[in-house]
Amino acid sequence: MARPKSIPSEQILEAARRLFLKRGHRCPTSVIAREAGVSEGTIFKRFGTKDRLFSSAMGLPEFSALEGLSRSVGIGEVRDTIETLADDLIAYFRLLIPTIMRLQQSPGFNPLVMLKENADAAPHQMLKGITEYFEAEIRAGRLREADPEVVARMLIGSVHNYVFFESIGVHSRMPIAASSYVRALLGVLWSGIAPLTPDGQATTHP
Repeated sequence: MARPKSIPSEQILEAARRLFLKRGHRCPTSVIAREAGVSEGTIFKRFGTKDRLFSSAMGLPEFSALEGLSRSVGIGEVRDTIETLADDLIAYFRLLIPTIMRLQQSPGFNPLVMLKENADAAPHQMLKGITEYFEAEIRAGRLREADPEVVARMLIGSVHNYVFFESIGVHSRMPIAASSYVRALLGVLWSGIAPLTPDGQATTHP
C-alpha cells in the first residue's frame, strides 16, 4: 500500500499566508488545513500553535532571547545582561520593522491589527518577558526598586527608536553606531536602576 503523500511545510505556509492576508488572524486553522490539503492535526504537529503558524506564514521574526534572559536572573553582572539584551533587541527590530512595513503594502491587510488580535505575538511576549526579568532582579536586590514594566518599556522603546530612525535614514544625518548608542543608553538607564551603596550612591560599572 502506497504511503500518503507528504505535504511540504512551505505549501501549508503559502496557504496560510493567502488566507491570513484575506481573512486576518482569526481565520480558523480548519479552513487553512482544507486549503493546504492537510488535516488540522498536521498543522498543529508541525507548527505547535496557530500563533506560530501565523508568525511563520507572515514572516514575523520571533524574539528568541527571552529563554536565555530568564535563565540569567541572579547570574553574572546585571548591566552586562542588559547590554546583551539591548544588542538582541536591535537585531530583532532590524528584522521586524522592515517586515511590518512590507506587510502594510498588502491591500486589505493591516499587520498592526493582526498583532493586536494575537496575544502571543512576539512583541507582546517580549514586553512580558523583559518585565519579568527586571522584576526578578529587583526582587533579588540586584536592582533598585522601580516599576519593572516601565524599565522594560524604556529599554524596548529606546532601542526601537534607534532602529526606526536607522530605517528611515535619520542616522545618515546624525550618525551614531549601534554599539555607541547601547553604551550611552545603558549609562542613562543604569543610573536610575543600579543598586545603591551603603552611603546611598548608585553602584558603578567597571
